[in-house]
Amino acid sequence: MNKFIETKSQTDLFFTNAVPSIGKDALRKKINYLDIQLKTVKDAVQNFTNFENIRVQRKPKLRMIVKKNNLEFEVSQLSQGEKSLMALIGDIARRLAMLNPSLENPLNGHGIVIIDEADLHLHPQWQRQLIERLTKTFPNCQFVLSTHSPLVISDSKDIIVYSLENGEIQQVSSQYGQDANTVLLNVMETAIRNEEVTQKLNHLLDLIQDNQLDEAKIKLTTLRQDLPENNLELAKAQLLLKKQEIRYEKNSKS
Repeated sequence: MNKFIETKSQTDLFFTNAVPSIGKDALRKKINYLDIQLKTVKDAVQNFTNFENIRVQRKPKLRMIVKKNNLEFEVSQLSQGEKSLMALIGDIARRLAMLNPSLENPLNGHGIVIIDEADLHLHPQWQRQLIERLTKTFPNCQFVLSTHSPLVISDSKDIIVYSLENGEIQQVSSQYGQDANTVLLNVMETAIRNEEVTQKLNHLLDLIQDNQLDEAKIKLTTLRQDLPENNLELAKAQLLLKKQEIRYEKNSKS
């Protein structure tokens, strides 16, 4: 069945000329079944990603087109994370359509879905929205995800989180509403910044607290050359240094 069928009349002509009468009903059912799968996949991807007008163009070359932020892109032009999500969501939707042929909307089918490294290749914004979008697109599916992202487990309320380490599983208290740094420290036991930078910042604060202000100024200048201008810890250190200088001047005059 290599002929491309564009209209209903062409479909009827195809069945009349190409298919023996005994197999027409079976083939029609097969085509309808495939159409349901394709529609289900398209609906799922559009619901999940907010992409619009997903379609396949056959000329001048075979390609899939999506509309994103009012601009059209080939799927090959999307980020790796977006392409991975489209493939994942499409696969879940196709399987639900195959397993629930009698449902009016196969996306309402029940199932248990296991996804390993769910945050792989995803932009942080996608990581934050991942669970919400999955449960919205597939409302009757239970999802079991593995992740190393603090954003995935801190942005959803009705989830159960477990920590798996050295083959041992331990339930973790809800991280809903926690900032990423808190989750990194308390759950994933990971420093929130580069360890060398942390040591240098701590040294700077020690110098200020010990009233070694001249040396602290030199240290602060050096760190400014290495770190961004808007570094919050540097701003705090500068403010603390200024307070210590004022306090030192007052003590000197009294």
